[in-house]
Amino acid sequence: MSKSNIGAGVIVLVLSATLSSQSVFSGEVTNEDIAAAKASAQSALKNATSAYEAQKKQQSSGVRWEMMPKPQAEFDQKNAVADVQANSRMLNNIMAQTNASALNQDGIKGIVFISFSMPDVTIRSYMDQASKVNNGKTIKLTIRGLDDSGSLIKTQKHIAKLMKGINAEVDIDPPSFDRFKIDKVPAIVFYKDNPLEEASCAVKGEKLKEGEYLKLYGDVPIDYAINHFLKDKRKSASFAEALIPMRDSI
Repeated sequence: MSKSNIGAGVIVLVLSATLSSQSVFSGEVTNEDIAAAKASAQSALKNATSAYEAQKKQQSSGVRWEMMPKPQAEFDQKNAVADVQANSRMLNNIMAQTNASALNQDGIKGIVFISFSMPDVTIRSYMDQASKVNNGKTIKLTIRGLDDSGSLIKTQKHIAKLMKGINAEVDIDPPSFDRFKIDKVPAIVFYKDNPLEEASCAVKGEKLKEGEYLKLYGDVPIDYAINHFLKDKRKSASFAEALIPMRDSI
């Protein structure tokens, strides 16, 4: 890395991380942003210099390898800000595309929460029902963990055996049980597929808002669950357009 790019590289990473945590990106970088990023860059430079000196000391004691370049203290603020603004515009485009996708009817997804304690015939029935909706791409089955073998490979083989002849998706996804507050199975959930919100909840350990999903416990068919949700017109208003075709395809 050249002299002028060491500080810039650090500030770009620091400011990009700050911007990515916001819901709207203005594309502008404030003086406060620059000051905070410069301080972080200086801290990173200090750590890099310490690593360089430690490596240099080992070289002098007989350890041989290609030396890292000595870190430079120059800070190219102009280029760093330009890079951050470009990153901000790119993140804006990603946000717009993701939000648009999450708002159309294809953004409604379903999950059937199951466990290996359930009868195989019940699990296969849910797999078969899910496979009939958008070729198995809209409703998936989710398990909290491994089967009694305690082996990931054996659990995958167990799932594959259950899925034989059925085009369904099955995930091992413990965090989803927490996000949707699932405390027993089977449970059927339909939710608004917003990857950004889901990722935020996963990182923060938060649960999704009640209004963002519909949930029903009990060993009932998926189409029965959909009809149950549709009866409550207030709660299902933003889901109905997507749920009706799903129900009719099962």
